[in-house]
Amino acid sequence: MLNPIQILREGTKEQLLNELQNISIDELKSIIRKYMPDMTRKMYRCVDSQKLIDYILKRTESLVTKGDVFYSN
Repeated sequence: MLNPIQILREGTKEQLLNELQNISIDELKSIIRKYMPDMTRKMYRCVDSQKLIDYILKRTESLVTKGDVFYSN
């Protein structure tokens, strides 16, 4: 199964988007269940793949950048 968090950490948002666009709706829902659970369960009932992809991208970006405020370059 595709790990969106690892892909975004090692690559770019465009690479992740390309990977997600080649996946079925059921697989997208499985990724959401495993890596970024939806407490409202709204995404589990969604049938639009673009909405699922947008949700995964948004949540993945927030998970990857979480805590960056504490690091300095």
